[in-house]
Amino acid sequence: MRTASCWLLPTARLVGRAGLAVEVRFDGVAAGFFAHIGDKGPRTAQNEGLNARRGLAFTSAGAVLIDSGASLQSARPIHEERKRVMAQPLRWIVDTGEQGHRWLGNGCFAAQRVDIIAHARARADTTNRGNGQLRRLRFTLGAKANGAVPTPPTRWLVCNTNHTHVELDRTSSLERKAPWTSRYSAPAVPTASARSS
Repeated sequence: MRTASCWLLPTARLVGRAGLAVEVRFDGVAAGFFAHIGDKGPRTAQNEGLNARRGLAFTSAGAVLIDSGASLQSARPIHEERKRVMAQPLRWIVDTGEQGHRWLGNGCFAAQRVDIIAHARARADTTNRGNGQLRRLRFTLGAKANGAVPTPPTRWLVCNTNHTHVELDRTSSLERKAPWTSRYSAPAVPTASARSS
């Protein structure tokens, strides 16, 4: 599997729509939790396909990024803003859907050996339709999609039929459990009740 590195792209300042890269800003929504609200309209070259919401959380074991972005180029300002918000190393990315603007930035983070996680139901779509999603994204973004390589998640969440138990697919390359399972030894992301106390 080919991956691309965030750092192969030319350095660009994070400037607004008139500049070289889309502006990404994570705002605090609760202690240790941040959100970036993308454009509410369609994906365009101006918003670099970042028309979705994405999140950032920290645990004592490292940072968790929700959705990696639409391309290698749009993943870079996400990563730079994440580093501005928190110094913790990025440990996990959780892809929340199989739409390209949620996961086509995975290659940037896979090159850094970040654990990328998604629900097992997205496996077929990200594996079989990734190239088609990238072709459509290139039609919209043009050169701003250069360097993107469909990079499916490295780990898959598997739920039982009544969704009372979630675990990582045993075929994954890493042995540790996801931070939200009870069998994981590192501290989990704080729950709502823990944050309010």
